[in-house]
Amino acid sequence: MKKLLFLFLSAIVLTSCEKNVEFNNPAFQGLIDNSVWKATSSSATKSASGAITIKGIAAGNVELNINSTTLGTRVLGTTNTSNFASYTLNAFNYTTGITPSPVNKIVLSAGGTGYTTSNLVLTSGGSGTGLKVDIDANTSGVVTRVVVNAPGNNYRAGDLVTIVTGNADAKFIVQNVANSNGEITITQYDGATISGNFKFTAYDAVNKKTAGCQNGVFYKIPVN
Repeated sequence: MKKLLFLFLSAIVLTSCEKNVEFNNPAFQGLIDNSVWKATSSSATKSASGAITIKGIAAGNVELNINSTTLGTRVLGTTNTSNFASYTLNAFNYTTGITPSPVNKIVLSAGGTGYTTSNLVLTSGGSGTGLKVDIDANTSGVVTRVVVNAPGNNYRAGDLVTIVTGNADAKFIVQNVANSNGEITITQYDGATISGNFKFTAYDAVNKKTAGCQNGVFYKIPVN
C-alpha cells in the first residue's frame, strides 16, 4: 500500500514538473533523492572549446558539464570526465567522477572464442572482485552480448575485464559504476538557449554517501 501511495505521489510531482517546464522560461529542475529540486536561478556558459556548463542554484546546487553542444546523450561516470554532473548541499559534494563501486554498465570489447551462452559466468581482471556476467554466444563460440548479473565491488570505470570461461579471451570494459553514473541529453540548442534532460547518481567520497537525481530537465537556459 505504501509503495502504491509513493508511486501515486511521484506521478503527481512529475506532472507538476512537466507543467512548470511548459509555462516557465527558463526552467532547471528534477527529483533529487525523491524530493523536488528546482533552481531559483540558472545559467549556461559556453567555453572557447564549445563545452557547456549549466548551473542551477537552490537549496542545493546542481552543475552539468557537457563536452559540446551537439544534440544527443552523454553517459556520465565514464573515463570521459569532460561529461559530468555535481550536486552540492551544505557540506556534501557529490560528483559523477571516477570512484570504486559495484559495476553499473559494461561494454563488450572482444568476443573471444570457445564460449557458450551461460549465466553467472566468472570474470577476472579489473580493480575489483566478485563481478559475474550473463553471456550470449553464437554458433562459432564468439560472445555477442554480455550483461551484469552480480556487480561485485570496488571496480572503476575503464577497467578491462576478462570472461573466464571459453578460451578466456573475451573481454569487456566497465563503462560506469553504481555510485557514479547517469546521462545528460541535449534535445535543443539554437545558439542562444539550450534544453534537455538528465539523471545521475553521484558520490561524495569524503562523507561516503550518494545522491540520486531522476527526471531532470533544463529548458531554454540562456547560453553566455
